[in-house]
Amino acid sequence: MPADVQDYVRDGKLSAGHARALIGSPKAAELAAQVVAKGLSVREVERLMKAQDSAKPSTARAARGSAKDADTRALEGDLSANLKMPVRIEHAAGGESGDLVIRYGSLEDLDRLCRILTQLPDED
Repeated sequence: MPADVQDYVRDGKLSAGHARALIGSPKAAELAAQVVAKGLSVREVERLMKAQDSAKPSTARAARGSAKDADTRALEGDLSANLKMPVRIEHAAGGESGDLVIRYGSLEDLDRLCRILTQLPDED
């Protein structure tokens, strides 16, 4: 466990349950900072970790070299942080179209996402 996460637990900012949910994540320190900043519950962290695990590309796909540019990764991170749900952007071969995948962890998350998406102003 990274020292930052241990410090959060020692300082009482994270519980042992939070730390346990983050075990094994290569981004444990980064995620711990988000958990503290957003005040996520242990269950929310567990759902986030489960969703991230299921959103990981397969090894076959990774072997094909589907590396994303820094802008795409940054956009995925920003959207994930704002929506509090894992987001994946997949560009099609031509680069002009693609898929935006938002993974929700519960029906409540889906309801919240629908409310967010339907409140956007129309662009004319």
